[in-house]
Amino acid sequence: MSREPLPETRFHRWRSQLAALALLALSCPPVHAAAAGKAGTEGAFPGDHRLLGRTIGYEEMVAFLDSLSTPRITVTTEGRTAEGRSIYLVHIESSARPSWRVMLYAQQHGNEVSGKDALLYLVRSLAAEPERLPGGVDLWVMPMVNPDGAAANQRRNSAGVDLNRDHQRLSQPETQALHRVARRVMPHVAVDCHEFTRGGAEYASRGLDEWPIIMMDSANHPFFDQAVTAAGVRWVESAAPVMRRAGHNYLRYSVGGLPPDEEQRYSSPEMDDGRNAIAALGGLSFIIEAGVRRDREDPEADLGTRVDAYLTLLRHLIDETRTRAVDLETV
Repeated sequence: MSREPLPETRFHRWRSQLAALALLALSCPPVHAAAAGKAGTEGAFPGDHRLLGRTIGYEEMVAFLDSLSTPRITVTTEGRTAEGRSIYLVHIESSARPSWRVMLYAQQHGNEVSGKDALLYLVRSLAAEPERLPGGVDLWVMPMVNPDGAAANQRRNSAGVDLNRDHQRLSQPETQALHRVARRVMPHVAVDCHEFTRGGAEYASRGLDEWPIIMMDSANHPFFDQAVTAAGVRWVESAAPVMRRAGHNYLRYSVGGLPPDEEQRYSSPEMDDGRNAIAALGGLSFIIEAGVRRDREDPEADLGTRVDAYLTLLRHLIDETRTRAVDLETV
């Protein structure tokens, strides 16, 4: 299993503009309400997410978040890493009185990027078209939980800790920040965004390939309320036709090796990962994993496709209203 107000920032669109724009960004106020940000967003990442050829870096993310300016969007810093990078939270409110709290977070593992890229595109689309957020939805987005790991392109944080095994000890500033937010928000729905290594040598040696490009599973600790657990599985299954129509191979998330020597099983019931730890607050909690071809010369060659699969799945989770009343009662 991919088992504070805003501080001063450096504005970054293209490399040729970095020095001049960084000086401009240093004059930005430390706290602000955020906005649709026409200036600065196109340079950070292409308008069409399917054309994304490289992941959005920390500096580009900061520049984008700093460009936002709309009454319904607020950006705050919820913590700092050991290397001094900020851990950001974006809050997006719908026009109607919020009754359904959704929390999305990504890149606990610094080298798993497509979830974070998808969350930034989601924020950008909602900043430009706020009516796309369903009425009553209170959306909280933490796009990059592990910015130090992201900067080093490594799974663990700068202290060498796997953050998705630190949700009981909470020994790291990143997991502490995440749980402070979760306890404050008390989400009805939480989604932890990851990537898994798709295919690889074991599959290739048998003439096989790994079919899904994206997978999802729900919280499953045996001590959780079984009605909530059943509702989570129902949500996982309800996404299948949506993903099929969008042309994305989708399965319920499983881990393990290839039969007959090994076995496949659904996610671990351990409580030290984000999915189960956040679920302990009482809501529906999910993990999403997009498949990255790490054995390819350019693992980001299909990044736009992974982001598209992520956005399709996330929008389904946010837009789903048919069972909201029942799920509200359940959680």
